[in-house]
Amino acid sequence: MTTLPAPLRSNLHAHSTFDDGSLTPQEMVRAAIKARFDVIGISGHVYMGHPTEWCMTPVGTLQFMEEMARLKDRYADCIAVYCGIEQDVLAPLPEGTFDYIIGACHAVEKEGALVYADASAEGLKEGVTRFFGGDYYAFVRAYYESVATIGRTFTPDFVAHFDLVTKYNGEGLFFDEE
Repeated sequence: MTTLPAPLRSNLHAHSTFDDGSLTPQEMVRAAIKARFDVIGISGHVYMGHPTEWCMTPVGTLQFMEEMARLKDRYADCIAVYCGIEQDVLAPLPEGTFDYIIGACHAVEKEGALVYADASAEGLKEGVTRFFGGDYYAFVRAYYESVATIGRTFTPDFVAHFDLVTKYNGEGLFFDEE
């Protein structure tokens, strides 16, 4: 009988106060150490080209990278710390080098506007009504067409929440997921 190695305790998709998370990167690293993690990767949401409350700004991205480098050095004897970026398909590529890139799609571009899959249920309903004539299946189709472009302008190490379009669809509120 083969004995498998213990699983690596890790998380590479965590957000901090640099974007829409509730803890500072240092608090997250300390929590990961306390939970006996082997690896913690903190990934910031890339700047979407205009200010949003859930994304880093270009200046914030540089500050995030500096803080992650500091934490990587400070906690090197306790845990592997990685600096990631969650790169949206609709966002410009950021300056700098990251340890890993998460590919993501948060919105669909329609008539020059962004219809976000995950901003709020009300915002989703309003966007689908305004730009898709209330046709959620048309929105879902457009969303997955956008997801399918991940990797064309950048190479992610993995893809996050490709099912984000279902976030507010509990109990089939907007469409039948079957």
